[in-house]
Amino acid sequence: MDLTELKPPGDPIVYNKKAIYTNPSLKTYEFTVWTKYNSPLPDNISRSCTVDKSDILWYATASGLTRFDGKNFDPVNEFNSPFIPSTAIGSITADEDNNKWAYVDNNIYKIVDDKWQSYDFNKFLTSGVTHILNSSNGKLLFTTKDGLVAVRKDKVIVLNKKNIPQLPSNDISYAYVDSRKRLWMGTSKGSVMIDENFFVTTFNKSNTPLKNMSISDVAEDENGNLYFSLVNCNNVSDDDDKEGIAVLKKGGNWLHYNDKNSGMPSNRVNNILYDKFEHVLWLGTDQSGIVRFNLKDGWENYNNVNSSAPGHTIYQLV
Repeated sequence: MDLTELKPPGDPIVYNKKAIYTNPSLKTYEFTVWTKYNSPLPDNISRSCTVDKSDILWYATASGLTRFDGKNFDPVNEFNSPFIPSTAIGSITADEDNNKWAYVDNNIYKIVDDKWQSYDFNKFLTSGVTHILNSSNGKLLFTTKDGLVAVRKDKVIVLNKKNIPQLPSNDISYAYVDSRKRLWMGTSKGSVMIDENFFVTTFNKSNTPLKNMSISDVAEDENGNLYFSLVNCNNVSDDDDKEGIAVLKKGGNWLHYNDKNSGMPSNRVNNILYDKFEHVLWLGTDQSGIVRFNLKDGWENYNNVNSSAPGHTIYQLV
């Protein structure tokens, strides 16, 4: 047992000194917290998880993988997979056909009806996979330090500086395909967008919030507005006002929110989720917990001090 996990998470950091978070929506939600001490979770921290079309949560950790249907946990072990219960899982996602894809021990696996199939993309993934992402056009996207690997029906395409010289770097950290079939990529040295005609737009010399920024996550609402979480490629400050979130309106106008011009509690956002039922944007921050934004002027902040949230660092929202 790692005794450091028993330590309290400490207080969240809120850089925004103007906002007062009354959190009026908090009473409409119920917090339930599962840990490895009160449930069969293999580990308390997961940097990769996915909810499939059967509403099963696949929760991947450095100490194993489990499935959760909202009531019961179903661990993945040597009886239903090629792995022992404590095998580290690098990344996992569900595709449009509800098959699951996992990166385990430097290999790619496809899980179909609980049967694990190993795939031979490895010659394209020599530097290892950081994320497996499912795109809206049916392609699976594998981000690596040597480019983006796109797979559809076993056809493999590699995007890097050899075939896209405008890429700021081959080190791809995130990728997203929007409803207009545009591919957005965040790299270690900036972000690009490639449209369906393969026209490349770079942002490092632009007058947009994406200048010298790496896209770390993207969400899209039903109106086609895009929301980007940003990481500054040139700055390691914990409170960088150039970070925060950028919004690209469907008409082409850009907005930028940070902890100085909005109700955001801090600028470093790890992930974004658009809730199509409530029409609100959820942000998972690195130091301040969960943020609820009603897309107008209502900002709420839930963390381990003012709610039942167990901590203030949010790795993923699904």
